[in-house]
Amino acid sequence: MSAATAEPPSAPEGVEALRVGPLRVTSTLDGPGARRAFAALREAYVDVPRATVAEATLVLERYDGPGEVGPATLALDGDASGRYHGRCGRWDARLDLSDPRRARVVGRLPRDMAGEDRVAAMATTLTRLAAAAALVPLGGFLVHGAALVRPGGGAVLFAGPSGAGKTTMTRRLPGWTALADDTVLIEWDAGQGAFYAGGTPFRGHEGLPRTGLRAPLERVAVLAPHAAQGRWSALDEASAFASLMARIIWFVRSGPLVDDLTELVQRCAQTVPFGRLETSLEHDVAALLASAGEGAR
Repeated sequence: MSAATAEPPSAPEGVEALRVGPLRVTSTLDGPGARRAFAALREAYVDVPRATVAEATLVLERYDGPGEVGPATLALDGDASGRYHGRCGRWDARLDLSDPRRARVVGRLPRDMAGEDRVAAMATTLTRLAAAAALVPLGGFLVHGAALVRPGGGAVLFAGPSGAGKTTMTRRLPGWTALADDTVLIEWDAGQGAFYAGGTPFRGHEGLPRTGLRAPLERVAVLAPHAAQGRWSALDEASAFASLMARIIWFVRSGPLVDDLTELVQRCAQTVPFGRLETSLEHDVAALLASAGEGAR
């Protein structure tokens, strides 16, 4: 990945900006709900300056049409041109990645569902969509998990289903530095020939500290909670790939972006040690990780 040699100019007055690794997300979303949601992502987030190599712009439009009240999932379909579109009962969205260094995400919200709470939800969703999609051409992807850096070493990504104990790792590993407790950036650094883990502005339910710092990704621990005996079991490449793909934060289901993501995840499964970490609250996680051995798969 090539990086710009200098920081870009600051966002124009009145335009929100948020950094997610090598991506700078700017927002022109209107309304206090959108601005409040965008500001909440920055709250308590330690934004670490770094060169920006791409930018995503968020735009929110309103259209005349009915909006459903029930739950809905936004999923985008794409074509070879780098343009993606998806629609559900609550909103629709368009993503233009034809220029991978300058993405554009447009969300459309029915006028009869234009309350500020709905606008705030749309703003948060668009920000995640922009980051998840626009990072892939830069060699990065977002994972639902927690990332911590061991003292004097690299990062460990803890992944697992809700309730598996990802966020409790920040309390069970004293002296380790938390990068993120909900959404982690995994980034391939071509210059170093290695993957890095970094924090993102997206917070978990517990609102733990988040930082844009990054560290070499030493291993991935797939959590298996409530185990009677603490144990680390190495995962083979196929199992590592499947476990990581199951936890990617993703909105796109077709188009070339899916192939690019799959290639990145496969490379991560090939180069980073993965293991199944069976544990309960009584077990010493640091000792289990140390017993896994450097470079073990």
